[in-house]
Amino acid sequence: MRQATTEQKGQVGIGTLIVFIAMVLVAAIAAAVLVNTAGFLQNQAEQTGQEATEQVSNRIQPVSANGSVTASNDIDSGSIGVVVSKSPGAGNVNLANATVLYDGPSNTQTLVLSSSDISAVTDEGDTVPVLSDSADRFVVGIDAPANLKPGETAQLTLVAESGAQSTVFLQVPDTLAQFSDGDEVSLSR
Repeated sequence: MRQATTEQKGQVGIGTLIVFIAMVLVAAIAAAVLVNTAGFLQNQAEQTGQEATEQVSNRIQPVSANGSVTASNDIDSGSIGVVVSKSPGAGNVNLANATVLYDGPSNTQTLVLSSSDISAVTDEGDTVPVLSDSADRFVVGIDAPANLKPGETAQLTLVAESGAQSTVFLQVPDTLAQFSDGDEVSLSR
């Protein structure tokens, strides 16, 4: 049996060292990729969580709905007003960026709100059209596609900028004969 010389032992040791360093470098690169991916996924999860929270909590809360009686004993399509507030726990809700899905007796329509469709009943910080305080109450004017007749119903879905939705059911009284032209009638049910 022949013994290895010192020179041969050194070459084997250097080869092993090179393989070890290569394994450490590969492991370091893999770890860096994993850390970077984990950071990206964490940021994406935080953003998704925040958007989901806004969709649930930043709702427009309907308080009441009214409309004006016309001379022909129906509800004027341009006079429907829904009093709204922000739901408990909601952040600021900009009504000028909201939409209303109108589903009436004869048609369905998407209405886009603007600042001119919104007026303040109470506005604690003078922020109309942004609901910023729990005491804020704004009237959202709805321009329905057609007058509502006695006994008819309609559904309004208020969609905030965040995507949160609230539903308002409108019910016109069965008779409007006892009201005069221009009288306000509750449409809330």
